[in-house]
Amino acid sequence: MATAYETLRQRIIDIVVNARGADGSLGADALQKSIPLGRFRASVDRAPLTDPTYPASYFDRSIYVDWISDEDDEVVNNPLDSAHFMLAHLSVSHGVYYGTAASAFVTLASGTEVKATVALTPKERGLNDALRIKRALACPDLLRGGTTIDPAPLSCVREGLTTLQDLGNGRLVVVTNYSLRYQSNQAVSYDP
Repeated sequence: MATAYETLRQRIIDIVVNARGADGSLGADALQKSIPLGRFRASVDRAPLTDPTYPASYFDRSIYVDWISDEDDEVVNNPLDSAHFMLAHLSVSHGVYYGTAASAFVTLASGTEVKATVALTPKERGLNDALRIKRALACPDLLRGGTTIDPAPLSCVREGLTTLQDLGNGRLVVVTNYSLRYQSNQAVSYDP
């Protein structure tokens, strides 16, 4: 059995990296807001993108999910109730390569991007990708549709700003914080 946060993290990865809903099985809205397979990839060994030893060839459009905090959602849950409503705060980061070395390491959107121009607009590209991720994570059909998981994600919305962190050496990290509402089951231990 996976832990609660592993289950929720995997749903986020399925939406952003594994093309959840891109086959049309979750409906028209999910299809329209889904992210094509190959656009993003999970970070190598779940390493943060700010790690100076992060491999250059895997940096561009790699996704890193980081948990910030967790709390009861709006009211204190009754410990005797089987369902608890929780609110997790997390960040979703992705890498953008730019500059002269970018052409060797850039992951292009199929048919719409050109390596020569991508290297010149890293901030625009990073913010556009963040918008694409935000739309997908906020889509109820992508988040909740299809196979039920436990804990069950209920909603995922951006919290505050999307920020850009220039790490130097052609690496830019785009960070967006989210609030993820979910329902947990008190009868489940969520132990690994």
